Amino acid sequence: MEAFFKEQKHYDYIAISENVDRARSTLFNLINKSIDTFTPESNYEPALLIEGGHYYQQAVIGYQFSQQNFYPYIKAYSGSANFLLDRMNADVENLDLFLPMCYLFRNSIELELKKIYISHCNLNNLDYDLTKYKHKILGLWKATLPTIDEHSNAQKNDTTLDDCSVYIQQLNNWDGCSSKFRYPINKLGDYLFKRETRYNFKNVAQCFNDINYFFSCVESQLDHHLEIMMEIEAEYRSYIEYDYDNYQ
Repeated sequence: MEAFFKEQKHYDYIAISENVDRARSTLFNLINKSIDTFTPESNYEPALLIEGGHYYQQAVIGYQFSQQNFYPYIKAYSGSANFLLDRMNADVENLDLFLPMCYLFRNSIELELKKIYISHCNLNNLDYDLTKYKHKILGLWKATLPTIDEHSNAQKNDTTLDDCSVYIQQLNNWDGCSSKFRYPINKLGDYLFKRETRYNFKNVAQCFNDINYFFSCVESQLDHHLEIMMEIEAEYRSYIEYDYDNYQ
């Protein structure tokens, strides 16, 4: 496994936003056969990722001390999802943000599971083999569940893991491969939502946030146990080396 961004870059997110919006407008004009519609001149070169900009409008990608850290991505996805939730709470005219909100929440949960799997479920195997799971939430959950259960310290009558399993199963049934929240149709051109369905967006968002909170607690517990194991290993290694030196 290696970092996607191998070096630190400072991108101008204002320029990127303006260019993406300009590209979107151009595509809509093409669709509507009105490419000659007036569009203001851009202040930036026609590129997707533009470096530079004012200090407070820079997005730092590939931060050298956390290139392989999942946390910035998890926080960004869940934070953006909650931002869309706030927009919907503020105005019912924004309810078309529901599916993008679900998509962002789903990404954060998928990354939470992959982070747990890589950091704690595969310590003796350098081949993480995440390719077999791809975007399959349920497969990732089943792969991480034994480790989570082993380190849970929960009472016998505690139902937290069972409750989370129900949430994950429902999410998998809804969008098991990260397609329904992204696309209106599948690769065959069939509509993914074949009939009108009404959801309580507040309840859905609460479920997503509950899952994210649970996984953040799981990570804290696993990190704590891993730290203890490393301290024990270091102490035992020091003891063995001390005995070895004395018997020389």
